[in-house]
Amino acid sequence: MSDGTEATFTASEVESIHQRMIEAEQAVLRLDIAAKYGINAEDSATLLTATDETGLTAQARRLSQMGNMRRTEVGRAKSEVDIFTGRLFGPAQGKYFE
Repeated sequence: MSDGTEATFTASEVESIHQRMIEAEQAVLRLDIAAKYGINAEDSATLLTATDETGLTAQARRLSQMGNMRRTEVGRAKSEVDIFTGRLFGPAQGKYFE
């Protein structure tokens, strides 16, 4: 007995639905891993290209390390500039340097 609510799908429709489900699961996994490593959604879509958890985690970890290295380099360069300008001009004074 059928109550009219049963749906029938062709093999190609089932395959299409299955493929969309896999893609959705990968997108959720990509965003979860990106969030864990502090990578924004735009960068995760562009730079995290693996399709499995291990690959995505490895890519995210490396991107995070690269970001940390960059922040360290910028901080070091700023310190060097501060030291250099301090030697040239003496300690910063006035309302613009408080």
